[in-house]
Amino acid sequence: MTYPLLPYTNLGQGQPLVLLHGLGGNRQQWPSLLQPIPGYQLLVPDLPGHGDARWLPTTPCSFDSFAQAVADWLDQLTQEGQITGPVVLGGLSMGAGIAIRYALNRPDQIRSLVLLRPAWVDQPLPSPLMILYRLGKRLESGHDTLATRAWLLQDEPFLTLQAKNPACADSIMGQLNRPDPPLTARTLVEIVNSAPIQDWAEVSRLALPTLVMGSPDDPLHPVAMATTWANALPNASFREIASRYTEPDQHTADVNRCMIEFLTVGNGGN
Repeated sequence: MTYPLLPYTNLGQGQPLVLLHGLGGNRQQWPSLLQPIPGYQLLVPDLPGHGDARWLPTTPCSFDSFAQAVADWLDQLTQEGQITGPVVLGGLSMGAGIAIRYALNRPDQIRSLVLLRPAWVDQPLPSPLMILYRLGKRLESGHDTLATRAWLLQDEPFLTLQAKNPACADSIMGQLNRPDPPLTARTLVEIVNSAPIQDWAEVSRLALPTLVMGSPDDPLHPVAMATTWANALPNASFREIASRYTEPDQHTADVNRCMIEFLTVGNGGN
């Protein structure tokens, strides 16, 4: 299946650095986090159902279908001469899972991997994301955003999270600010009910240089998931970074420091 071309932003010049946003995000997520890195061309798309990509696959959304949409987009950029050779591919949360799936499908097209706050491993419906799944189900059943917001503000797991980590709770509530509730419902329900891999054996064969970053005090992206990926990938390094929810400025500084080190001093740029 061939998908429509993904809308994207192209910044800088040099080696292609392709970065994928998280669930409910858009192509502004990475440029607002990452400072320009000399020698790199930053390419950031809106993934299906997000930002200006107001469409979804006719089949259920999954890491595999989203990875194929990214593949079709990168193939088009290659045909147009906008990129040449293997790319550095990275992603945040959902984007990290898509990056892994893409790399497993097309390892020869990847120079290195960057995984920021991965939220899935090998099983669908990870427990930290069930609040997003239930929110999506609420929208899917026909409740509008106002009614869903009122429901969320009476939901005991959400209220518990709000008391412990208000910024994380705000990010969940922010899903209701997306412009198309049917697209929001499908992505929340179907992507949460997916997984990047089914077989750890294929991961053990992926020898690409990989940077994995994870944070303590991140209820949606447990640091244990990041260390699981770092331990499973044979050429991965793990860096602990400050939590986006509790130390946002330090989080930004840590992400930039780790990525610049990996891409310019470490083996991420090869």
